[in-house]
Amino acid sequence: MKGSVASLTIGRCVKTMAYVLFVNVLVLLMIAPVSHAAPTTSVFAQPNGPVGVSTGLDGSVFVTYDNVFSSRIAKFAANGALLADAETPGGIDLGNIGYLDTDVSGWIWDVTRNGDKFLIDPNLGLNPVLNLRQTPQDASSVYDLATGSRRDLSGQVTTGTATYRDVAVLNRGNQQDVFVTGRSSTGFWFVTRLRYASYQLQSAKVLISSSYQSDQAYAPGIAVSDQGTVLTTMPVPMGSEILLCEPNSNVKGCVTDKFVAFSADFPEDGSAPLVPFGEQRFYSRGMTTDAAGNFYVVPGLLDAGCTTDLTRLAADLRRYDCIPVSSADLGATSPKDVAISPDNNAAYITYGISGTTSSKVLKVSGVAPARDTTAPETTIDSGPSGTVNSSSARFFFSSSENGSSFQCSLDGAAFRACTSPQDYFSLSEGQHTFRVRATDASGNTDSSPASRTWTVSTTTTGLQTFQENDGRTGYANWLFYGDPSFSDGSSSYSNIAGSSAALKFDGTSVTWKTQKLPDGGITDVYLDGTKVKTFDAYSATKKYNINGYSASGLANTTHTLKLVVTGRKNATSSNNYTEIDRFVVGTTTVQERSPKVTYGPWSGTTSNKASGGAYRQSGSTQLVANLFNFTGPRVDVITAVGPTRGLATVKILINDGDGNFTNDVEAKMARFDMNAPTVQWQMIASITGLDSTKRYYLKVFSADGKKVVVDGYNAVPYQDTQSPAASTVQEGIKSQTDRAVATRE
Repeated sequence: MKGSVASLTIGRCVKTMAYVLFVNVLVLLMIAPVSHAAPTTSVFAQPNGPVGVSTGLDGSVFVTYDNVFSSRIAKFAANGALLADAETPGGIDLGNIGYLDTDVSGWIWDVTRNGDKFLIDPNLGLNPVLNLRQTPQDASSVYDLATGSRRDLSGQVTTGTATYRDVAVLNRGNQQDVFVTGRSSTGFWFVTRLRYASYQLQSAKVLISSSYQSDQAYAPGIAVSDQGTVLTTMPVPMGSEILLCEPNSNVKGCVTDKFVAFSADFPEDGSAPLVPFGEQRFYSRGMTTDAAGNFYVVPGLLDAGCTTDLTRLAADLRRYDCIPVSSADLGATSPKDVAISPDNNAAYITYGISGTTSSKVLKVSGVAPARDTTAPETTIDSGPSGTVNSSSARFFFSSSENGSSFQCSLDGAAFRACTSPQDYFSLSEGQHTFRVRATDASGNTDSSPASRTWTVSTTTTGLQTFQENDGRTGYANWLFYGDPSFSDGSSSYSNIAGSSAALKFDGTSVTWKTQKLPDGGITDVYLDGTKVKTFDAYSATKKYNINGYSASGLANTTHTLKLVVTGRKNATSSNNYTEIDRFVVGTTTVQERSPKVTYGPWSGTTSNKASGGAYRQSGSTQLVANLFNFTGPRVDVITAVGPTRGLATVKILINDGDGNFTNDVEAKMARFDMNAPTVQWQMIASITGLDSTKRYYLKVFSADGKKVVVDGYNAVPYQDTQSPAASTVQEGIKSQTDRAVATRE
């Protein structure tokens, strides 16, 4: 196994990384700047009042500028020779903060302060696309950096009157994502994504904003890498004042401008924005990226240790470089926009005020970072080793370089893309070997993958299979227990208010068969969503085969009969149980354990692929499936995996046998990823290391709201060494998260 790397070495300095949680979502990564060897700076061109700059695929340079009387765009060769110069037609003001970006087809995208967006071909043909002020932009669910949550900012992010600043383009096949920064009239900065398919607009959505106010007059710069990372700057709290800043605040020392990064597919991919270099203050004008995904920013950093006009941020956003820029006669002018040559070696920066000698386009040569040729180190952080009695395995692993991708191999198979953790199910008896290797953002792959060998030995004396409808199981506060007086020798019961059981049936009649008893409660009965009866199950003595509800003469179509535990009882009753013996539809009996009966969110389905011919599934993160009365050394959940499945949580609790489960101790908890490219049945999720002298019960539920399957269990039944005492009579379920054993006298 390879050792982990605890620090990042840059040049001669070792920079230690620390992480601080911001509003529960944003990660602040604080790393000091790295000095950069002095590049060569020269005056590339001197148009009057240059603003936007971008480079063509052939190395040509495009500049928008303002010569006082008109706005123009010029095309220069890589050596500075002027190739073409054109006035914008119709009085269109490209110089009005006309920042530029070039897509992979060589087209140049431009946005003006008043929202005009254009496509400019390499021969300077101007093609108006749309006006952002006149284009509806969805601001109904915007990520607000001030609150760390999604908000409806339709009234605050006023895109119809906003001023716009910079543009960034990401091409992926026939899809073009265009990101534009703006500042609304209310002072809110925002980023809009215009998503195109073959250059036809499909959607316009405001992705992120900040209800903190910036003291900057214009919206920030923006850039997107070919790897799909979007970078901009936004007002967020200063690090030491996170909890003191209020939204809509611009209190000095409280709010400042910082870099914010997010995925090009945010929010659809479920990711969250990041705030790298969290303690540093940044404000950007123009931004761009190079082919390796590094970001270049002007003016760069404020109060962050850089005094230069060009800053490069590494693609993984773990460090930044201060790149010196020097030129005479710049005066007090500030840089406006930046572009990188196709070979990544030269940066072009626009400076100047119209009508002054400070108007220049500078070429900064030698800015390309040294190529990363060092492969990452891969580490297996956890996973099985030695001999284990589980046929499943889960491995966590990591790389010494942030942003690495991984490939995994089991038992000598070809390496395939994977992510941590990697799960394997239904492993055969015997020895297995897991290998994993990392590849960093520069394409360097670990040549000596991390490896772990272990042995599976699942022979366990007394291991038995219990189907999903076994008497030891339960679902959503409903439990099964045996009594020979019931039609099939058992019934289901619950006393938790709100617990429900439902039968969906086709026919003209239905009957719910139940029991009256001294601890019976009150049940509401619904037919097709309408309450049709309230049933009181109290009786001084037990009475079986009772009609809780019966209906006939129904329309011959599909109906749903639903029972809801009210939690109420007759004043004479000792508890409030609802019992289900069976249902009768026409002349057909449906037993309480049938998959046709749905308990809460746990619906049943018959399938010849399931271990016992049926299974139950649920996407609830609260209402659980149970297995009771088993012991160590292991328990398996028989389940299914597939592309629509999610994360399943399995909790093992120790039953102390006192009849009250409220204070029982959790022994183990595991989370299993049931998502897989293809559907596979009778998969095994095992928990091992249980004490063979203790009595356990388990809970299974969804961790992410996606459905998980319970097909059955493999477990060693707990055997009491003494006759059951009277105290083992259960008093019922105590709460929605505490279940009783499924035995009752």
